[in-house]
Amino acid sequence: MLETSLGLAIQATTLQPEAFQAELIDNVSAALLRNPSPPCLLRAPTGAGKTFVISQVLQRVGSQRDVLWFWFVPFVTLVGQTLDALLQHTPGLSPTLFSQGRNQNLGAGTVLISTAQGVARAQWRTKGYDADGDDDVRTLSALLARARAKGLQVGLVVDEAHIGLDKSTEFGKFAHWLQADYLLMATATPKDQRLTDFLAHAGYSAQEHFAVNRDEVVKARLNKKYIEAVVYSLGASLAQVTDLRRTVLRQAWGRNVRIGQLLLQHGVPCEPLLLVQVANGEHTVDEAAEELQRYCHVPPRGDW
Repeated sequence: MLETSLGLAIQATTLQPEAFQAELIDNVSAALLRNPSPPCLLRAPTGAGKTFVISQVLQRVGSQRDVLWFWFVPFVTLVGQTLDALLQHTPGLSPTLFSQGRNQNLGAGTVLISTAQGVARAQWRTKGYDADGDDDVRTLSALLARARAKGLQVGLVVDEAHIGLDKSTEFGKFAHWLQADYLLMATATPKDQRLTDFLAHAGYSAQEHFAVNRDEVVKARLNKKYIEAVVYSLGASLAQVTDLRRTVLRQAWGRNVRIGQLLLQHGVPCEPLLLVQVANGEHTVDEAAEELQRYCHVPPRGDW
């Protein structure tokens, strides 16, 4: 196998954390560096800078321990965003795409970034994760064994952990198999019993919780102060003939288009973002994307 070293050009910039972020970085890092290291769950609202906080935690831990990190995100669009964020803000780390980095000469501070689906393969699991390679591709089992032989510890970061960390999912089974020395989870949702069940099933000790108040995020001007909520109240007769989900999607997309038109009229070169939050499930994202394209005529973007 041809082995190469990580060669990404890192152009890091100094970003000063907000007060609440600095406190999180200190507290989460201290917890992970305890012996034994407990699983840590960071619960923070949208806009709190979870990726930045986690990146600084990894850098802090990496300054004292030799760790190979696996960082998993739920959606493919987040892979590039996470890689860019680490390249910009963590000069002490060497982030790379999992698909590329697995074949390279990995060292302390390497961060392999992928979607959870990238390793959630039943065929790999049934063969001990030693069946996904060839002459040019190192298997997951070989990668892990090589890291351990080099004296590296293993860290696991799971973004939106409530989606993938379940003892019954393929990714949950992969995380169990990995037996990471450090486990850092992030979510914006309330407490999820499935995470607790997974940790117990995987043999982890009691987890540590770190939460951010939304008011702190608003005060730091990282999120809006107010959110407008619309309630669709249907009578018994309308409820029988109305598809509420499609109605909400149509109305939301129509408003999003209107906002974009107003921005253009005022000379603001900005495309508004429509965030559609879906329930947990294997096909829920694809179903929402299909409905947006079919019923709202949203152009395919290839990044759902």
